[in-house]
Amino acid sequence: MAIPVLTIDQIRLWEKTAWESGISQHEVIQMAGSAVAEQAMKLTKPGDSIIILAGKGHNGDDARLAGSHISDRKVTSLNIFDPEFSIHNLDSCLTLNPDLLIDGLFGIGLNRQLAAPWLQIIDRINNSNIPILAVDVPSGLNADTGETFGSAVRANCTVTMGAVKRGFLNPKSSEFTGKIIVADQIGLPLLYSTQRNKTKWNITNTNKTIQCDLAWLTESDFRQIRPDRPLNSHKGTFGHLFIVAGSFGFHGASVLAAKGASRARPGLVTLMVQPEVYIPVAAQLQS
Repeated sequence: MAIPVLTIDQIRLWEKTAWESGISQHEVIQMAGSAVAEQAMKLTKPGDSIIILAGKGHNGDDARLAGSHISDRKVTSLNIFDPEFSIHNLDSCLTLNPDLLIDGLFGIGLNRQLAAPWLQIIDRINNSNIPILAVDVPSGLNADTGETFGSAVRANCTVTMGAVKRGFLNPKSSEFTGKIIVADQIGLPLLYSTQRNKTKWNITNTNKTIQCDLAWLTESDFRQIRPDRPLNSHKGTFGHLFIVAGSFGFHGASVLAAKGASRARPGLVTLMVQPEVYIPVAAQLQS
């Protein structure tokens, strides 16, 4: 099912609507923590050590509560409220060479350039060579623009809460987010759209809507556009795609085009190339 791509203001509206409808903020934080813990368990094995770095806000609350849901691992939680005071504690934790760091220092509430002590903290984290799991957004990343507030944690994986952040569509953000996991079942009212172009999302059990022109497609969305085919179908039933490509010295493009076309499942794909590149192209297209 497609997931909306939201700005910070839209997420705030969604959360405000949830609290006004009687949804418990504590329960949402608990479920967010559980989602982080689930991914942390996938990234580690029993007996591994995990260090949680938690800040002051709700992002830190999510990270701290994740610790209570993690089992069979050695979990250490370090609160970092004052970076100048905490940097020595961080250094001590990093010398233990944990198997995973959970970054819960800053979330979408960060709206200013990071001061020098925070830049030092992030620099220590990034230079630790320890796998990092970020909570909601990597600390220091602007969730609206995908730019950094001076620097940002370079996570291997980010568990983002509720919906995809608009800043994640900035290609630059990928070096900080790593793989993005969307935890969309955290107790907030579901967002759904009845429109084909999905520009308006309804908030379940309310009369509120969120205008959003972008959606993040999931695996299930692609399954829906690949219907099962009749058992008696054959390569002549679903069209013939003809590709002319493969200039000398640039034959790789023709291979990519043919493979991409094949995955779209036409009945038959024919690739026409120059004689000089026939052999290297044919060697890569065994089917």
